Amino acid sequence: MPSLVLLLGPMASGKTSLCKLLFHAMEDSNLKPFAIIQENRRDAKGYPVALRLIELPGGKECFLGARAGNVEELYSGEGSGKELKPFVFERSAFAWATTEIAQALAKDCGALIIDEIGPLEVLEGGGLMTALEAAAKAERVPLIVSLRPSLEEKLMLRLSRFPSRQILRIATDCSKGKNDLFPLIQTIIRHCQDKK
Repeated sequence: MPSLVLLLGPMASGKTSLCKLLFHAMEDSNLKPFAIIQENRRDAKGYPVALRLIELPGGKECFLGARAGNVEELYSGEGSGKELKPFVFERSAFAWATTEIAQALAKDCGALIIDEIGPLEVLEGGGLMTALEAAAKAERVPLIVSLRPSLEEKLMLRLSRFPSRQILRIATDCSKGKNDLFPLIQTIIRHCQDKK
């Protein structure tokens, strides 16, 4: 049974850093990983304000989106009830990433890492959901997906119509250094190798 690794954590918990470290460790182990990584630029409060997708191993990039309005207008509402404005996404970025993932699957990549599956995918079926569903059909490919814990149940419902996978749940922790993550990365790699 193939594996599904869920890297769970709130915003700024180290999901993206773990995905990149995992990619490089898998690459060093000749496991032929492929990844779509979502990098973000944050404001002074640590909230993401602009996003880009990066494909690994090639390093190609694509602008994904930004919060509506300019920097001074990122927050709506008044006083302590201010909320961040939503992202305005470039739909072409999702199409680009979906094509990149399809090509990697066609070339028999050894593992697929997607950072990050968010509300657009899980709640609306948009974004990278089509690519994730196509990958879920590819039973031979281990999937590693980062997401917020609040979205896990809905993601699992969306994936329930595809072949079963052995699931490994990992809570991310940004307080851990690179060296502290090595045993965790090795556990994930073993899980993916054992379940192929």
